[in-house]
Amino acid sequence: MAGKQDHEDKHRTDKTRSLFSTRLRIWRLSQNIPLKVVADDLGISIAAWNRWENGERFPEADQLKRLAEYMKIPICTFFYEDYDFCEKCRDFQRGKSAKKAKQGF
Repeated sequence: MAGKQDHEDKHRTDKTRSLFSTRLRIWRLSQNIPLKVVADDLGISIAAWNRWENGERFPEADQLKRLAEYMKIPICTFFYEDYDFCEKCRDFQRGKSAKKAKQGF
C-alpha cells in the first residue's frame, strides 16, 4: 500500500513541478525579459533560474515570495491548474481579464 501512495505522491510532485516550470518559462518569454535580467533582478544565479524553469528544482520559500512579487502574481498561481480552486488566483485572473477587455484585447 505504501508503494502506491509513494507513486501518487511522486506523480503529484512531478505534475506540480511541471506546472510551476511551465508557468515560469511562459511568463518570462511573454515579458520578453532576458534570463540574465531576471536572475540579476532577483539576486539569483542564471543556473538557479534555469533549474527552476527546467523543472529540476523549486525555489526556497523566501525566493518564491520574491518571485511572485516580481512577477506581480499570487504565489498560488504557480501551483493550481484551475484558477477557480483558489480565491486569490480567481480574483487575479478576473482582474487580468477585465484589464485586457478594458484595453481592447
